[in-house]
Amino acid sequence: MTIHQTEAAKRRIAPSTAAVAGVLTAMVYEHTFNAAYASATDLIEMGSFPARTQLHSVDIIGAGVGAVTADVGFLSGAEGDSHDDTREVSPDFLSAADINNATASAGAAACLAVPRQPRNTGIGVALSGDVAAGAAKKITLVLTYYA
Repeated sequence: MTIHQTEAAKRRIAPSTAAVAGVLTAMVYEHTFNAAYASATDLIEMGSFPARTQLHSVDIIGAGVGAVTADVGFLSGAEGDSHDDTREVSPDFLSAADINNATASAGAAACLAVPRQPRNTGIGVALSGDVAAGAAKKITLVLTYYA
């Protein structure tokens, strides 16, 4: 199993945090397919979801990834751990979302049902099909949330 990680998942970029309660904050995570992705074994850790924040909306944008769908949600295991091959993506935010040169969204009604997390938690994406490596192939994840 390979856990592909963005720079944010490697903790090189800190997630945005709301300075004032109730203020919407957005974080944009991008993953470029510099290495091939195998749907049978791989997943992508996009970054961190800050502790005790409430999710407001999710958008995932696919570019050049082909006819695949995406599950997007919390990632099991320790945030940032790329060596734990038991980690899994639970489709808390989106399930089987079409991202074939398209945007899939979860609005406020769905996102407000997602419980706040007691600690920073990894955000993961699992794709339904293989993606060959290529600089023009990427997914972008936009999360909005508030404290």
